[in-house]
Amino acid sequence: MTVSDPQGSGDAPKPRDEALRRLSEARWLVVLSGAFLLVCVLAGIIDLIGALVVFVGFVVRVAAIRRRDAVPQSMTSQVRMKPIGPDASMQLFAEALPNPCMILDRRGTVRFANR
Repeated sequence: MTVSDPQGSGDAPKPRDEALRRLSEARWLVVLSGAFLLVCVLAGIIDLIGALVVFVGFVVRVAAIRRRDAVPQSMTSQVRMKPIGPDASMQLFAEALPNPCMILDRRGTVRFANR
């Protein structure tokens, strides 16, 4: 007999934990925006209530909206390319050239020639 997990602890993280993680990742952005608003209040550009409303709105926005990753974690584990040796990479380079060429090594041996 198996016992199921009633709270689903292995599934998705809680929304509160996700919001705290997002705030933690953007902590320097939040601190710098707060400092900028403080300078604006001290300079008389914006009043204190307006600065607080903008700051709270900014913090809520950072906590609520998900950030899109440049490369999803699932893709990084799936995409694997075979390493290309030096000869193969030079051959690919030479084949891409429109004019005929010869690739020589240090001793003058012809490594590849496209026609």
